[in-house]
Formats: sequence, structure tokens, C-alpha cells
Amino acid sequence: MIGWITKATRIQILSLFFGIGFALYFISLFNGFVADDNVYVVGNPFIEHFNLPAFFLGSSYYSGDITQLAGIYYKPLFTLVTSLLYNLSGGTPFLIHLVQLIIHCTNSFLLFLLFSKFFSKPLSLFLGILFLIHPGNVESVVYIADLQDVLFFLFGSIALLLALSEEIKWVKGIIITTLLLAAILSKETGALFLPIILVLAWLKNRKNFQLICFFPGTAFVIYFFLRFAVAHVFINKHIIAPIMAASLSIKLMTLPKIIYSYILLFFFPFKLSWGQHWIIASPTLSNFYFPVLIIIIVITGLIILFIKTRGKLRNAFLFFLSMSIVGLALHAQFIPLDFTFAERWFYFPVVGFVGLLGVGIETFHIKKVNHTINYAIVFLLLLLFVRSFVRTLDWKDDYTLAKHDSQVDTASFALENNLGFELMKQGIYKEARTHLEKSITLYPDQTAVNNLAFTYSKLGEKEKSLVMYKKALGMGDFYLTEQNYIAELIKQKKYTEAKAELQKALGKYPNNPKLWLLAAALEYTTGNTTNAISAAEHANALSPGIGNFILLKIQNKESITL
Repeated sequence: MIGWITKATRIQILSLFFGIGFALYFISLFNGFVADDNVYVVGNPFIEHFNLPAFFLGSSYYSGDITQLAGIYYKPLFTLVTSLLYNLSGGTPFLIHLVQLIIHCTNSFLLFLLFSKFFSKPLSLFLGILFLIHPGNVESVVYIADLQDVLFFLFGSIALLLALSEEIKWVKGIIITTLLLAAILSKETGALFLPIILVLAWLKNRKNFQLICFFPGTAFVIYFFLRFAVAHVFINKHIIAPIMAASLSIKLMTLPKIIYSYILLFFFPFKLSWGQHWIIASPTLSNFYFPVLIIIIVITGLIILFIKTRGKLRNAFLFFLSMSIVGLALHAQFIPLDFTFAERWFYFPVVGFVGLLGVGIETFHIKKVNHTINYAIVFLLLLLFVRSFVRTLDWKDDYTLAKHDSQVDTASFALENNLGFELMKQGIYKEARTHLEKSITLYPDQTAVNNLAFTYSKLGEKEKSLVMYKKALGMGDFYLTEQNYIAELIKQKKYTEAKAELQKALGKYPNNPKLWLLAAALEYTTGNTTNAISAAEHANALSPGIGNFILLKIQNKESITL
């Protein structure tokens, strides 16, 4: 096996990566849209209509106004690529899944090339395959909302490899700068490549270090200008997760478990779950002291490894340690994020973990690699392959994922909300109510309150439905809640209240076609046919064809049922 690897060409190794990657992820190509895919992709009219200028002139997500994107994120390349693939595939997820897998296989091969700068070819191949099949990366490969992760990593890793060139002139410098900018425009996390490329240049290409310093600085300035001066996307302090509202002391108590969770994910990736929102309010042996102990053991091991390394391996140690630290630091909640811990955030720091493993293998190498070690390596990779394959099945659809993960993580308000929503869609309202009420008990998220209000309505608890809608609206502006609340008022024949609420909603979202449809329905129901036609036509002007069914109802003098 070692002999074949030594003689294998890059094309053969690239083919191996693609062969293993497609064997692992082939079934997942037929998975559906899951979790936030339904908000960021399916429910986003800008994705459907490929509005190229809007991608760069606003944020990344639809928030109820058909004329502009909004939100706190600025990742126009992610939105652009997603929209292009969505339209080419006719609104199905297959092509997006396929491209996401192709990029992941390519990223794994690029890492093999990067590892080859520090390690032997056989070890570099092993480390590249480990990254390819690691269960901690499954979410980044099968979750369409995470296309941004494989995308930013593709651009950043190519920039890293180019920065190792013996001769760097301005043409190559422009290419590196463009790649770094593309990484940040794919996802803000791409900014991690800016300091990392400097670390790599200092360790491996010091003669070009001063020139290379210019590239990430330029990329950052351009990104800063596009985000703040052109798109006007600023920092939003809207709290949507418990960790965002946590005090500094709670964040510090939560930090050891966050770091421990990434260590556990790398070495024992068997308890996987989407939607982790836990915080540590009071330290116990299991949630604080044991994680601290594990972190101390790991740090001690790293110190020993550093002492043992020399020359080329010392550089490798410093580089991959930097990737680990920088990757973990961004997700350590010093900058509050919308989850406490997420597997997709491991896609960058896991490279540091894998690289440090490579340093350890090279440092404490066994003089003679025998068949037993070969079999052990194959068994390890096979075990990880099987675990990753099983995990891809969990991502089949929303219900499968929420049902499985809510049993793994019983304290996730997001998973309870998602499961309740899926049951709601299936018409199983009593069971949906149970999960939605549990979600709100865990954390009063606006989306869950909105879903519970809808469920109460379906169960005939009309007044409770209105109370919950009002509660949701009191938690902040949310166009879906406005739409659902107004529709519920119309269904309950509370027309005066519906008109008042509709007027307020249109003041916030004047270019929301569905609000104008509700206006048309309300006006027609209350006998104002002329106003109803005008409102339906306005909805059509915003989103061509959306108001035709109401105009047809008006023409045929049929009642409108919401």
C-alpha cells in the first residue's frame, strides 16, 4: 500500500479522493432541503429569481421586503452560487448537493497538497482522507445552508498554496488577494485565512513575507468597503439564542465545554446533533471540571510535542496549532453567535487538529510500519466512514433530522421547534403542540412562538392563538408572524383589528407581496371589491402572478378561504 501511494500521481490521488467522497456521500445527493435551507433558500425570492445586484447591495437573507435582502450577514458569493445552482436545477436540491460534494472532495485534495509541504506523501494522504471522511464534517457537506463553509475554504486553501510559491509577482498577488476576498465574501469566517496566510508565509516563505502581507490587508479593506459603504450591512445585536444573552461570567464557564466539545468531536465523533444551544450557568463535574481537566491534558500533550519537534516539524506544529487556535477562538463566543456549538464550525479548525495529529505521528514515528499498523489505519478510516455514512442518513429531510437529533440533545429549543414544525406540517397538531411548548419552555424563541400560535389555531384554540401571535410580535419584527397574525384575524372575522394590524405591517414591509394579498382578501371579504383588485394587482407588480388566484376569485365572485 505504501509503495503504491509513493508512486501514485496527483491525478490518481485526486481520483481516489473523489471515489471515496462519492462512495460516502452518494445517497445524500438525494436529500431534501433541511432546517435553515427552508429560510435561506426555498423561502428566499431573491434566490428563486437570481437577483444579482441585490446579492452585493444588501445582506444575505429575505426578511419580508421583496426589493432588498436584509439581516446581519454579508456573504454575497454564497447567495449568488446558491441561486445559480437552485435555478439551474429547477428549484431542486440535487445540483447544490452535488456541487457541495465536489467542492469538499477538492478541498480534501488541496489539503493533501498542503500536508505534503510538511509530511511524507503516505501520511499526507492519510490526513487528507481523514478530513474527507471525518463525521464532524458531514454537516458542512450535506447541509445546503453550509455551502458557504466548503466554498470559503476552497478559495482560502488555494490562496494558501499559492502563497508558498517560490516567486510571487503582482499578477499572482492579485490572484491571492482575489481568492482571499472571495473567501470572506462566501462567509465571514473566510477572514480566518488572513492571519493564517501570514503565519504560513513567515514559516515557509519568509523571503516573500513583506509582499504577502499586502494581500490579506487589501482583501480586508475591499470587503470592509463593500459591506459597510456599499451594502450598509452593520452589526445587529438582536438576541436569538441563549448564549447571545449570557453574561461574561456564564460565557467563561461555558468556554471549557465548548473547547472540550470540539476535542470530543475530533476523537470520538459519535454523538452528533444539529442545534446545540446549551450554556453552563453553574459548574458541575461533568459540564465544567472534567472539560477543564481534558483541556489541561491536551495542552500538556501539545507542550511535550512542541519540545520534541525540530526544524520542518516545528514549523508544521506552529502552523497547525495556529489554525486550531484561530478557528476555535472565533467560535469561543467572545463574539456571540447564533449557536453555542455547531459541527459546521469545525470545518476550519479540524485542519489544525488533523495537522497536529500528523506532527505527532511524524515525531513519534515507528521505524517499521508493519501489517498490523496498516490494518489498524484501514479499520480506523472504515469506522469513521461508516459513522459518517450513517450521519448522512439523518439529514434525509427535516423530520428525520429533528426526530433523531432531539433524542440525542434533549435540551435543544431549536430541535424541539423544528420537530414541532414538521409535525405541524403533517397535520399532527397535538404532538406538534407538545414539542413547541417544550421549545418555548427551554427558550422563548420568536419562531417557536409563531409556530405554536398557528398550531393553537388548528386545534381550535382561537384566543390562545391570538395571544401567542401578539407575544411573538412583542419579541421583535418578523414578517411571517405579521402575515400569520393578520390571516388569523381575518379567519376569526376580526376585520377591524385585521385592518389596523395590516396598516402597521405594510408600514414596516411596504414591498411584501403576501401582505398585499392579505389586503386584497380582507378588502374583498369586507365588500370593497375595487380596493381588493387594486391590492391584488399591487401584489402582482411586486411578484408577477402571485395575485392572479385572488383576481380569479373576484372575477368568479367566489369566497376566499385562508
